[in-house]
Amino acid sequence: MLPTSAVFAFASMLAFAAPASALHQGVDGSPSAAPAPPRLIAFIVVDQMIPEQLERLRPHLTGGLGRFVSQGTWYRDAWIDYAITVTAPGHATLSTGVFPCRHGVVANEKPKRDESGLQATVAEPGALRVPGLVDWVRLRAPGSRSFSASVKDRAAILLAGQAPEVAVCWDISAGGFEPALPGVKDLPKWIADWNAGWIERATPGGKPWVWEPALPADPDALGCQPDNQPGESPGLLGGIEFPHAGPSAPAAGERARKLAAFVVATPLGDSFCIDLARRAVEQLDLGADAVPDVLCVSLSGCDTVGHALGPYSREVTDLLLRTDRELARLFDDLDARVGKDGWIAALSSDHGVPDLVERRLANGQEARRIPNATLSDARRAVEVALVEHGLGDALLAFDGHALFLKPSRLRDPKTDPVELRRHLRKLLVERLPCARAYTREDLAGACAFGHAHAAGAAESNDAAPDPWFALAARSYDAERSPDVAIQYPPGHLVLRPNGTTHGSTYDYDRRVPLVFLGPGFGAREDWRRVRTVDALPTLLAAAALPVPDGLDGRALLGADER
Repeated sequence: MLPTSAVFAFASMLAFAAPASALHQGVDGSPSAAPAPPRLIAFIVVDQMIPEQLERLRPHLTGGLGRFVSQGTWYRDAWIDYAITVTAPGHATLSTGVFPCRHGVVANEKPKRDESGLQATVAEPGALRVPGLVDWVRLRAPGSRSFSASVKDRAAILLAGQAPEVAVCWDISAGGFEPALPGVKDLPKWIADWNAGWIERATPGGKPWVWEPALPADPDALGCQPDNQPGESPGLLGGIEFPHAGPSAPAAGERARKLAAFVVATPLGDSFCIDLARRAVEQLDLGADAVPDVLCVSLSGCDTVGHALGPYSREVTDLLLRTDRELARLFDDLDARVGKDGWIAALSSDHGVPDLVERRLANGQEARRIPNATLSDARRAVEVALVEHGLGDALLAFDGHALFLKPSRLRDPKTDPVELRRHLRKLLVERLPCARAYTREDLAGACAFGHAHAAGAAESNDAAPDPWFALAARSYDAERSPDVAIQYPPGHLVLRPNGTTHGSTYDYDRRVPLVFLGPGFGAREDWRRVRTVDALPTLLAAAALPVPDGLDGRALLGADER
């Protein structure tokens, strides 16, 4: 966990907008006391949720998701405004209100310091270079408490901020929740107590848990595809059609690896996260006094299942309907403990996702699965070129999307790294069916406080001015970005013989839900174009906390709307 001084190092550079007035004007024009600000801020992220899922399931959502779309302010045209649309930058941007080029989390992975490969961005302290939601709230409301939970460590950490009080993720190798923050070893007793019963929850009555569909009698009415479709992948589920049966409880002394992985691949993972969040509200007394607290929950099931079976699969549809019911239990708890007017919430996603390649092709859309052999050919060309430049061991990593070189090898005075990157980019463009490719020189310095300047982009890519360049520049970081970044045409997937994935600049990856619920947010739909960087300032404004100047986002809730 970072020291308090580090948490506020970035904050000291920002001026604060004036807080909202404590008095409102009454009907007769006389001053009247402002409504009490909310005592709890809840931030819910459904990983890989696309707006179409809320739209097609809207008539069937009667729980927590139903509250958002029927009682909240639903921004129907919300966008991610940077290039690398994956989990880590998605959560970090929602939490910080600034683009990845400023908060530093540009991808899920970054180069290791010893140049032996890549590692998770959150594997070391200091991944997030600026304050997030819990940090800003604590800065303005000392004594604020916070809890964050997700199956994924990067989601639990980055949705909260630099220094959440408690952040936990799922231990996929042994089961149970573990500390998400690097360097933190101990769990609060109440979480350890919950962990003691997880196997029984995953094997009710000592029998394997079976994921049976809880869909209506006519699932086609939900807009989902039939079961067992071309392109679907068994993934961690082990099959592509209902029912999905889990493993038995491990014998005494046996590791629970298979059962722990099954939890991640089914609605159990999200259910466990929400159950633990409900415990946190009680155990940490969240929302119990006038000092606002923060509750962050990132639900990963939609992403895990969606990667394997696609966003319109019956499994993803069933999972979202279950999420609706589980969130209802959490929100009912908040109503009872904090009061219906005592809490606010935001719902969003870290990224979108395209449909399965096979379904896109059937619908007449551009799509292709790029063979691994094509990537292997491109990698060999890079390796040969490096040998010719006397840099045979300089390749750090290449996954088809990004090429990393070892910085230490580029310091050789005989090497011109700028020309080398340009040469490697040319080799990759010649061998891969890519739409565009950027070197780090193309993007360096192009992002300044959220405004990317595209000077030189046309020359460097030998093309007309590039509308995607500004997005790519907002995803650039001098220490963590690759030497060459590659963008493919719409619907083109690499390293995916089946299933689907995300990460591009295309609309299907950049459009996400954004909904706010609670006092100050009426039941309405707003069609203004908004961005995920707007989430943090909007929550702070709704909580009557000063919104920092200098963010890339803006508060969507004006003082006249509170």
